[in-house]
Amino acid sequence: GRCNREKPPCKYFHPPQHLKDQLLINGRNHLALKNAIMTQIQGLSPGTAVVPGTIPV
Repeated sequence: GRCNREKPPCKYFHPPQHLKDQLLINGRNHLALKNAIMTQIQGLSPGTAVVPGTIPV
């Protein structure tokens, strides 16, 4: 809920701890997946150019 800080009063809504944890986990999973895909792409053929956002065929 709302921050309970009194001095100075906080005007922001701070998410509960379980949402912060979920955000960190999602970020780690995304990074791991991205790294796995990049190593897989680099192992396919060294001469091809890698364009981010595309799926190699």
